[in-house]
Amino acid sequence: MLSGLIDAEFQVTGTWPMRSERGMRMRSIGSNALASSIVLVCRPRPQSSTMTTRKDFLLLLKKELPSAIRNLQKGNIAPVDLAQAAIGPGMAIFSRYMKVLESDGSPMQVRTALGLINQALDEVLSEQEGEFDPDTRWALAWFEQHAFDRGTLRRSRSAGDRESTQRFRAR
Repeated sequence: MLSGLIDAEFQVTGTWPMRSERGMRMRSIGSNALASSIVLVCRPRPQSSTMTTRKDFLLLLKKELPSAIRNLQKGNIAPVDLAQAAIGPGMAIFSRYMKVLESDGSPMQVRTALGLINQALDEVLSEQEGEFDPDTRWALAWFEQHAFDRGTLRRSRSAGDRESTQRFRAR
């Protein structure tokens, strides 16, 4: 769908997460299914749009994505939906250009852009978590994995356990 929008010379101008999924539907019971639908607002890309490079695209992601993520978080988007919702602001940057050129001069593919958007999202979230003390980061990692479900701890909440949680997240 995103490739079709880009090929048709549209640009993403907004992202609206909508709480649209019922928690008790068959698909969501016992799964990590999306709780929201993500609406992308698009407009025709101006004829005056220019090209940019991969390097500049990455710089713009670093500059613009953190505030966009904070806005999504303020909108109470479900944590499970944040990665999907972040596609909107990332694709807004990508789609404002006629082409994003790779280092070899070829046009960047949407799939590549999505990978870079996800990497930038991970960096933003890691920076947010970096402001917390080790016990809070451990608790966030635990919640990310288990949410409100019961989980078992084989060891105490020691530095070693926090390290194993970090290793688990790095995979």
